[in-house]
Amino acid sequence: MSVKTDTILGSAGRAHRAWLERDRQGDGRIDRNRVRLLSVALAGQELAQIRLLKCELIEAVLRSARMQEAEFDTCTFKECVFLSAKLDQAFIHQSSFQDCFMALSKGPGAQVHHSSFYHCDMERARWTDGRFVGVQIDGGKWSHADLSGSYFQDCIFRGVDWSQVKLDGATLSNCDIAELTLPAEHGAKLEGCKL
Repeated sequence: MSVKTDTILGSAGRAHRAWLERDRQGDGRIDRNRVRLLSVALAGQELAQIRLLKCELIEAVLRSARMQEAEFDTCTFKECVFLSAKLDQAFIHQSSFQDCFMALSKGPGAQVHHSSFYHCDMERARWTDGRFVGVQIDGGKWSHADLSGSYFQDCIFRGVDWSQVKLDGATLSNCDIAELTLPAEHGAKLEGCKL
């Protein structure tokens, strides 16, 4: 099922903003199930606590969107633009990000479980103090990203260069890091990782 851009930006977007203004009380939260969005423009939108379940977004523009505490469950994002998007304390479960432009995005405290990032541009992204469990990361651009304080458990890294990533206080536990390039002095704690 495809949804036109104005379905989110129009009455649903206004209702969501009103819901946020009412301290998240009553109706109005954007809560979508099994929706396919093509080339939707949501740049700069206030989408805090949006909930998407089994949705697919293709070439969506979410540049500078404010999606704090968003929930993405079993979603697919293909070639989406998350440039400077705010995903503070987002909950991402069984979701896939493919060829997404996520440079300068912020996701402090995000919880990412059993999800994947394929060839995403994460340059200068700041995802600090997050928890990544069972996540697969394939390639991508990571220069000058900040993952300080984040915890990675049972993650798989394929062809990933983190040689310029800030990892102060981060932990990688039981991860497959055979194809992960770390900085010479990374400041991360490695526990039971496959080298």
